Amino acid sequence: CIGIKTGIESGSKRILEEIGKPVNIEKIKDLLNLTSKKVIKVHGTFCIGLKDETFLDIEKTRRLIKELPLSSLQVSIATPFPGTEFFDWYIKKEKSADHQPEGMDARLSLRSFHPEVQNKNLKRVRRKIFLKWLLTRFISPLWVFRNIRILLRTLRGLGLVFFIRNFISALIDTRKNI
Repeated sequence: CIGIKTGIESGSKRILEEIGKPVNIEKIKDLLNLTSKKVIKVHGTFCIGLKDETFLDIEKTRRLIKELPLSSLQVSIATPFPGTEFFDWYIKKEKSADHQPEGMDARLSLRSFHPEVQNKNLKRVRRKIFLKWLLTRFISPLWVFRNIRILLRTLRGLGLVFFIRNFISALIDTRKNI
């Protein structure tokens, strides 16, 4: 085994219970620390903007991400896909079966569902979480060395100018929001 993908979703126990995912966060930490010691890469997947999620819940997720020894990270924005409980809840909340979540996908959903978070730019929140995680990894020469092939492949795929422009933009956004 050279790597595992973990769908942790949230750092908030309340949100994990709400979405029906009985994950013990302490056990996850222990498992991933053990995995990391065995030099097995760990890809962590998380989701923000879940129903009834508050900024405190999102902050708990961000803190958990910071604590875990992740080799790579994916932060998605919750999307009510047809056929899911989340979609049914969304339609009931909107009070119209005609109101489809058009323009939404797992990366670019346009809104959140909790009044505190609603109408906030979840794309910016997502980028801020990822950037903070990435910056902490770049200061670790071992992480950079272990992931150099992936970093170079990503750079080649995105293009250097695009990568630098987005990286600087994310740094500016983060600095403004600190």
